[in-house]
Amino acid sequence: MVTQVVHEEVQIVEERVRGLRGTRSLARDALVFFAGAEAFHTLSHVWLGLSGMLPMEMQFPPITITQGLNVFAIVVNALITVGLLYGARRLTR
Repeated sequence: MVTQVVHEEVQIVEERVRGLRGTRSLARDALVFFAGAEAFHTLSHVWLGLSGMLPMEMQFPPITITQGLNVFAIVVNALITVGLLYGARRLTR
């Protein structure tokens, strides 16, 4: 009787752990997806810098994108990408 109750409790805990693994997997997949989107954003800024289109005036918001501002955007986006990948890597452990 006692062993059956303990066995049932162990099964309940194992199911909850499996559920948490699914949540971690979903979170990891979401982080990898957003890291890919951010990496693409970084590459678009690299392309913008290499294309010779700078400086570029934007209508909304009213701002002029200079080479220096674009390099700043590249660095920030690259750091965000690395941070997202680091977070995804930590969720795999």
